[in-house]
Amino acid sequence: MKSKCISHRGFTLIELVVTLGVVGLILAVSIPAIQSSREAARRASCLNHLKQIGVASQTYFSGTRSVAKRNRAGSFLVHILPEIEETLLHDQAEGFGWLEFQFHSFAAPETYICPSEIFPREREGFHSASYVANFGTGFIRSGYDGFFRGAGGSVAVTAVIDGLSNTAMISECLFAADTQANRRIYSTPEHAGTFENLRRMIRELADGNISSPRTRGRGTPWTDGNVLHTGYHHAMLPNESSGFNGEEVQEGLYSAVSNHPGGVHVLNLDGHIDFVSESIDEVVWWAKGSRDGREVNLPAR
Repeated sequence: MKSKCISHRGFTLIELVVTLGVVGLILAVSIPAIQSSREAARRASCLNHLKQIGVASQTYFSGTRSVAKRNRAGSFLVHILPEIEETLLHDQAEGFGWLEFQFHSFAAPETYICPSEIFPREREGFHSASYVANFGTGFIRSGYDGFFRGAGGSVAVTAVIDGLSNTAMISECLFAADTQANRRIYSTPEHAGTFENLRRMIRELADGNISSPRTRGRGTPWTDGNVLHTGYHHAMLPNESSGFNGEEVQEGLYSAVSNHPGGVHVLNLDGHIDFVSESIDEVVWWAKGSRDGREVNLPAR
């Protein structure tokens, strides 16, 4: 009886190399696509958060004619809490008193956190938020020309003569950290003196990373209505660094910043949302931040 010889054939070296190459190629193509899909989902979720904040803000100021009364402390995010179904947290704020509430460590509602933010939302006992109020084009000593004007206050809608669809209300920020330039708050080595000098100094410090940055402040605490914490300016372009004017915190320029590639979301006063490119023309970006077309802080062009 003849025995049958069974042949077991495996991969040759060339076949193995080709197979591994094909698998690597598939991964190289699919991983960026997966990451892009995930970021698209995060952007959509961020957009939804801003829509909720926009509706809440419109509901609030339709009754008060401004997003927050000027005799109250606290950020706009605190004052609209009942409109996003966070009445209990709002009641806690009133129980503590508006000013004292700013210094208590309450976690921000999920609606206030951008899904693309990768940093922990709590640092040194304080909680952060991703959304900030438009304080205008420049720093405080030249006056606020945005919709918000100081802790806990805003102008009346009737003061927005540029039109609600042309004026920014809220945008994004990244939590402050010493890890990437647009998360940092640089302190200029001297008082800049002018709007244009301050912008130039901040850009030079960010490009050369030649100054120790301040790494606290943006978005933290979310209950504090001061521009450093829950405000931003239209001075620097989207996704640029922020900076103090020497040691003058209230004369800083604080940017709209996000982890979304290429730009930031901006909620306008009429409720519609734009995704604004970080390469937007400066004059257009400045005008978006101003409510009345009088950009007194802007350099001549």
